[in-house]
Amino acid sequence: MQKDLSNELVRLKKLYELSMTISGDPVEVFRHIAKIIGELFELKIVCLSKINGDQLDFLAIYHEGQIFTDAGSCNLAITPCATVEMAQDVRIYDHVKERFPDALFLQQHNAHSYCGFPCLGNDGKVKAVTCLLDDKPREYTEEDIKILRIFGQRIGMEIERQEHIQSVKASQQQIEFLAHHDILTELPNRILLIERFKLAIASVKREEVAVGLISLDLDHFKVVNDSFGHHAGDLLLKEVVSRLKTCVRDLDTISRQGGDQFIILLPDIYEANDVAIVAQKILEIFRNPFLIDGDSVKITASLGIVLFPKDGNDLSQLLQYADTAMYHAKDSGGNGYQFFNEAMAASSKERLHILNHIRQALGFNQFKLYYQSQVDTITRKIIACEALIRWETPDGFIPPGKFIPVAENSGIILEIDSWVVDAACCQAKIWQDVGAPLVVAVNISASQFKRGNIIELVSTALERHQLDPSLLEIELTESILIHDTETIRQVLSQLKQLGIKLSIDDFGTGYSNLSYLRMLHLDKIKIDQSFITHMAINENDKVIVRSTIDLAHNLGLKVIAEGVETAGAVELLEEFGCDQLQGYHFGKPMPPELFMNFIK
Repeated sequence: MQKDLSNELVRLKKLYELSMTISGDPVEVFRHIAKIIGELFELKIVCLSKINGDQLDFLAIYHEGQIFTDAGSCNLAITPCATVEMAQDVRIYDHVKERFPDALFLQQHNAHSYCGFPCLGNDGKVKAVTCLLDDKPREYTEEDIKILRIFGQRIGMEIERQEHIQSVKASQQQIEFLAHHDILTELPNRILLIERFKLAIASVKREEVAVGLISLDLDHFKVVNDSFGHHAGDLLLKEVVSRLKTCVRDLDTISRQGGDQFIILLPDIYEANDVAIVAQKILEIFRNPFLIDGDSVKITASLGIVLFPKDGNDLSQLLQYADTAMYHAKDSGGNGYQFFNEAMAASSKERLHILNHIRQALGFNQFKLYYQSQVDTITRKIIACEALIRWETPDGFIPPGKFIPVAENSGIILEIDSWVVDAACCQAKIWQDVGAPLVVAVNISASQFKRGNIIELVSTALERHQLDPSLLEIELTESILIHDTETIRQVLSQLKQLGIKLSIDDFGTGYSNLSYLRMLHLDKIKIDQSFITHMAINENDKVIVRSTIDLAHNLGLKVIAEGVETAGAVELLEEFGCDQLQGYHFGKPMPPELFMNFIK
């Protein structure tokens, strides 16, 4: 009687210990629970195992007074624990190693008796199985089984608690990661770049080293998106990142700034040539095309380089300078790198000044259209004119070569296009109403075809001014036609349905894909002035001009030559059968009032 009372007190003490095992280090919690069970039932082995799919992961093993963790795993199906999971209740076996001969754990410990109980979660599913093993027969009373079920509930609660903690930690880590990394490429974002820049410049203060920053922008990346879709563009960015990682050290940082622009941070640089070597490596990775969804995509990159502290101390300013150098590399044809210098800073300020004043210029009617005559080669009569934009400010004229590239890079070119078409239609209508109808040709940017709505723009202007559509001609650049030809063909077909004329400007200077000449609804091609200027002294240019005229005529197209400045050029072009001529020999661009007097 005294022994039974003593045993009961021990049980109560162990259960109290169990109830106090509420939280703590996961490993210690399971070690403590296994130890309590082993001592309470005076067992040889207690094995606490979490179910992980078709595996049993050993969380804690009590073996003759010692506790082991991280003891590996085993196949659940070959163990008696599988029957516990299926029944979701206690299972007791004698001669267990004979009943489950494939369970190596049972064989190793010469297990005779087995008692397994489930550890249930709140959803009623078995989270783990705890088994009690001995090398001799054991009896388990109803009271024992009740206690084991209590243990099962406690272990199940503990596993769920720890799973919840792990889930919260994983969510926090994910949030932390997303806050400092780009979602698509998983590269550090600007926030993390700033932190690493601060660490990098700390080394500069301690040692005689510098920090390099490379601004990288893909050349014509938008063409990839327009031609193959944004999904292909995303895949290309990931492939670019994969190659970029081969060009830098572990301590360097590649950061995506958005779109197709990247910043590469190079700490511990000893001389500028170290950065140049990295830049050259980066250019090399673009030599081979990228395979994207079965398509071979060739793309290049432009790089701008700055050094800390040589070029500045403020990261924001350094990044601006790096972008400036990068745009200089891009303006030089791309596929290269440029180090920043003070001359670029002045150019950048001028570019920003121009951009800030373009919108103002639109609002204050500072843009004007000048008109240059286009004459019939045979009759020498003016039959058309080209509208050329001019920017007149209180301080004088700003050449188109300065503000058009800025407008194109910023996207404001779409507004300029809209103004030009409307103003040209307005002037053409005035001439039409006074009995002097002239075809007016206007240049439209490639951006208008890619991002604007050229059909709506033209049709709205024609309707607003009630202009005869045959008096409007749209000049296209060859670059518009090199990608997504079917879409461009449909757009040009719709323009032709409006009744306007279409021509290719600067023919021969672009990609010269002759297939588009027979596919698209064109009326005329304009031979670039660079060929006209030199054909009198360069036999190759003369052959190109003659061949171009013959090709166009064979395809049913008219030909106009621009940049005609001498009587000799006129004679040659007349000999070659060129249809129309334009250039200083027949008149410079002039405002509409002077142009009308010139015609008269």
